[in-house]
Amino acid sequence: IRCEQAWMDHELRQLSQRHQQAAQERLPIEQCITPNLIEDALQAHATTTGLTGQVSALQAVDGGFSKDTYLFELEREDGSREQLVLRRDLPFGPNEVSVIHEAEPLQRLHEAGLPVPLPRLVVAEEHYFGMPAIVVERLAGRSGTAEFHGDEDSRRAICLQLAAMLGRLHSLPPSTLGLTMDARATPSAVVASHIRDWRDRWYRHRVHASPTLTLAYAWLLENIPPNDGPARSVHGDVGFHNTLVYDGRITALLDWEFLHAGDAVEDLSYCRQFVEPLMPWDEFLTAYRSSGGAPYRDASARFYELWRHVRNATACAISWRGFIGRNYPAMKMAYQGIPLYRAFLGQVATELSERLALP
Repeated sequence: IRCEQAWMDHELRQLSQRHQQAAQERLPIEQCITPNLIEDALQAHATTTGLTGQVSALQAVDGGFSKDTYLFELEREDGSREQLVLRRDLPFGPNEVSVIHEAEPLQRLHEAGLPVPLPRLVVAEEHYFGMPAIVVERLAGRSGTAEFHGDEDSRRAICLQLAAMLGRLHSLPPSTLGLTMDARATPSAVVASHIRDWRDRWYRHRVHASPTLTLAYAWLLENIPPNDGPARSVHGDVGFHNTLVYDGRITALLDWEFLHAGDAVEDLSYCRQFVEPLMPWDEFLTAYRSSGGAPYRDASARFYELWRHVRNATACAISWRGFIGRNYPAMKMAYQGIPLYRAFLGQVATELSERLALP
């Protein structure tokens, strides 16, 4: 890790030299979103969606490390108004799944009773927004725990709602959400295939080698947890940063770009870090299991703790390639490639050292 730290220090010096240059390089790459562009796209698809009118209150949402997000209001000819959200692919991002592929799972999740934004329009053509995009309904609420963290009754109720949602999600066979997998594959084989996909993605896009990630991927693929149950539908990034809460209830579970077939313990391990400070974990699991959830396996959860750091470090490494390779020289890509990558790689090294009993 010390050798990699030295290389990252070199990259940081490169970043400081390219900051102003990158801003100029980005201009011809990224299409600026305007109300007129959105109106044109809506009008072109109005016969199938019924969405047409005047766009106002257009606002970009901060963040968006793998997608761009915009809020806007649509005023129809009859005077009615609708709050909508536009999500657009980045010119180069850490996840190779387009936002338009979220439409079918979102529709099916909505039909299954899960609180997700209903897709209203898929824009596969790139000439409107520069990249494919999707328009979904905007649901009320705010992300994070600020609104309920200080109220013990509220935070317990909201955590239990999340438990029930996860239980419901994990009870849905991957095929019902349009997730493809080899029907003959064991759950462990499905997990191994998912991890290899991310490893291969890293190989294709990394700027430099990482002994730490190389060893971590090798360890993960040699230690896939046994699983007697079926493969489950896995969100991949469950936490209160990806929920909306309004008036004491979760109104939306967001950001389904990491959705895949796998092991339910991956989601449980991921969300435990957010839930446990708010309520007892065993009570959360009881509510989760009563809603159709899978068994929680402590040994498997430790495996997925390492996996989430490896995946997040990989995503950041790919984003850095987008910046330094001029595919998408946006500062949010550099932020992932320098400070976030360092943080995740350090967590990988710590977790891996424990498993290998390294000094």
